[in-house]
Amino acid sequence: MASDEAGTLKIRSSEKLYDEVEAELVRTAIRGRLRINESDAAAHYGVGRTVMHEVLLQAQSNGLVVRDGSSRWHTVALDENCITALYELRMLLEPEALALSAGDIGRRTLDQIEGHLREAAASYPNVNPADLFKMEEELHIDCVAACPNQEISESLKRTNCLHLASRYALGNEVDLPKAEPFFEEHLNVISAMQAKDFDTVKSEALHHLKTALPKVIARVQSAKLALEPLNLPFVSDINPTSA
Repeated sequence: MASDEAGTLKIRSSEKLYDEVEAELVRTAIRGRLRINESDAAAHYGVGRTVMHEVLLQAQSNGLVVRDGSSRWHTVALDENCITALYELRMLLEPEALALSAGDIGRRTLDQIEGHLREAAASYPNVNPADLFKMEEELHIDCVAACPNQEISESLKRTNCLHLASRYALGNEVDLPKAEPFFEEHLNVISAMQAKDFDTVKSEALHHLKTALPKVIARVQSAKLALEPLNLPFVSDINPTSA
């Protein structure tokens, strides 16, 4: 029983810490491929190595960090090449995932998503950036997670870093765009999902992803220029000759 309680406490501790660490990892990843020292990170946040290891594993599942052949952690460089590659993966899998999800997600849920989008579109740009991320999450994370083919949804998890980059950049390092960012395109996808028009779901989702790619690249590049100097004792440059 004591062992079970300790395991539960460890999970809760890592989950509580994750949001704080995630924000720093996103900003680090926007800078490029940098080394993350697990021991130094644990000391910086005042937790044990086990808890920090769980945090980094969660960040890995979201595509923010990876481990090299020597089991050293480093951030995934969210540069133009990486963003393009991840969007190409999404273009291959996400339209299919959403089409499959459309057959399983209840009409009430889709109507709620539609309502959030229409409300935001009517009041933009007077919207909270957190609400923008929530609407991105509803379509690109929640609806994808509902895909009955879990191999597809699991494969797409490593592209979550794209959503996280927008979450921490938009409205923070980068101003909200003058024109609404995605409401109409999301509404087109949701409308097709409501009608269970699976071919249109796929075509509208693909169109949305193709339109979003250059916007995200520009957004992340602007965020990189706006970032303050890095001041994290557990982050260091990677020597290209030894990486």
